Amino acid sequence: GVLPGTGGLSPESAGRSRDSGRVSGRLTASARIAGTVSAPRGQARIVVDDVTVSQESGPDLVARLEGKVALDRGILALSDGHLRCSGVDCTVSGKVPVVFDSTGPALGHGPLEGALRIPRSDAAALTVLLPGLVSRASGQVQADIRLSGTSSQPLVRGAVRLSAPTLKSPLLGPPLEDVELD
Repeated sequence: GVLPGTGGLSPESAGRSRDSGRVSGRLTASARIAGTVSAPRGQARIVVDDVTVSQESGPDLVARLEGKVALDRGILALSDGHLRCSGVDCTVSGKVPVVFDSTGPALGHGPLEGALRIPRSDAAALTVLLPGLVSRASGQVQADIRLSGTSSQPLVRGAVRLSAPTLKSPLLGPPLEDVELD
């Protein structure tokens, strides 16, 4: 059948301190599913919006994900995925094996496939995306990351390019100047 709907995720105590690891947001989806509980199949259009994750150090992470999801023969696929995370626009896609039992869905055994592409973006976003590693950055960052392998032995490969006049990390001591990383 068709399952349109919207839902909310909002913790009762959203005003607690950052180190409580709070998350809030909104999920909107429309789906067409069939099959059995142990072998469902179908398609959905999802939007996860206004997601805020409080971090122990640094500013909150704010994200929005939109994409098409398909489930068939135990493979969950995301296509046409657009992720905006703390000012950085990304495209995402991928396939993961899933299994369903009485406790719900879980990662299955089998091949993984995925891609994350970050077009040229402001490197200052690294302070939000990597709060414990980067405390200040200027310049540009760009990435093309691929996921492969299996659920028991995932492989992450790709390229990240950073061109930063200034980069400061608590791990590196004084700020670095004129950083070029490939």
